[in-house]
Amino acid sequence: MSSSTSSSKWLPKPRKVITYPLPDDPTGGAIFLYGQPSATHIAVFCAGFPDDHENGQSFCFRLAEERDTLI
Repeated sequence: MSSSTSSSKWLPKPRKVITYPLPDDPTGGAIFLYGQPSATHIAVFCAGFPDDHENGQSFCFRLAEERDTLI
């Protein structure tokens, strides 16, 4: 797959994206938030190399919607 080809998989948008600085990029890091701040449960999903946020977006979206969880 070339770098100009994007995934055809539908990825749910997070409720909010918070960026944070990395050594060479002031907005290079990102935290994706799913669910509501008033949710009954809290969970942390952290993808690791070689995966990125796309690996867990559908899971996080469903957990937030179906189990009242802030992720």
